Amino acid sequence: EKVKILSVADMFANAIQRVCNNESISSLYLI
Repeated sequence: EKVKILSVADMFANAIQRVCNNESISSLYLI
């Protein structure tokens, strides 16, 4: 479970970073 939580947290962190950089986050959720 910890691995899943970490991967989800990492995905959210990546999404937030992309938003801050004004990049598209749609590519993240098309996986």
